Amino acid sequence: FSINVTLQSEGGTGLGGKIALEAGPDEINRTDTFPYIKTVLESAGYTVDIVTGTDIDTTAEISQYSAVLIGDSGFGLDDWNTFGETLETYVNNGGGLLDSGWAPFYLSQSTHVGSGYTALANLLPVLPGTSTFYHSTVTPTEVVHPVTTGVSTWTAAASSSNGGGVKVGATVVAKSEFDVPAAVVWEVGEGRVVHLANNYLVSSPTYLPDQTLNQLN
Repeated sequence: FSINVTLQSEGGTGLGGKIALEAGPDEINRTDTFPYIKTVLESAGYTVDIVTGTDIDTTAEISQYSAVLIGDSGFGLDDWNTFGETLETYVNNGGGLLDSGWAPFYLSQSTHVGSGYTALANLLPVLPGTSTFYHSTVTPTEVVHPVTTGVSTWTAAASSSNGGGVKVGATVVAKSEFDVPAAVVWEVGEGRVVHLANNYLVSSPTYLPDQTLNQLN
C-alpha cells in the first residue's frame, strides 16, 4: 500500500494497532489477497482481523479497532451498505479508515444506492467517479503528512481508481507520474480517512507487488 496506517488524527481513540480488514461475504473465504495483506500488516506489528460488514455494523463491534481497511475485488461484491452508517460515526469519533481502490468507482454506480453507501461517500476525501490510471509510478507530494512519512516512490500495478475529483478540504499526499491524485487524506470529526487509488484488495496477483505492500508499515 505504500502508505503508513497512521489513520487517527490528533485526539483520536488511540486504540493502538488493531485493524479490521473488511471483506464482503462473498469474498471473506478467499485464500489469496486478504490473508496475504493480513500477513504483511501483522509482520509490521499490527493485529489484524478479517471481518465482514456484519462483524462491524454496531458501535460496540467497530470500536475495538483503531482502523478499518476496505476495498473491492473489482466485481462489486462489497457489503459497505451494511455498516457504512456505523463507520461514519466511528470515524467521527476518532477511528481511522483506509480505502484501497474501487470505492469511488462503485459509489458512482446505480447498483450502490442506500444510506450506508451514502455515509461512505460522505467519508471519502474524493468524489465518486470512474476515473482510473494504469501502471504508474506514484510519488509522495511535498506535503509533510504522517501517512507518507518515510514512504518513497512506488509502482502502482494494473489499474488504480482515483474517483471523480478531490473534495474541498482534502489533501493530496501522493500523485501518479501523470499528476493524478493517488493518495488523498482528510480529517473527519476526530478521525482520519485516506483514499489510496491503488487496488490492492482484488484477486489478481498483478495488483500485489511485494515491493509496494512491504512499505505498508
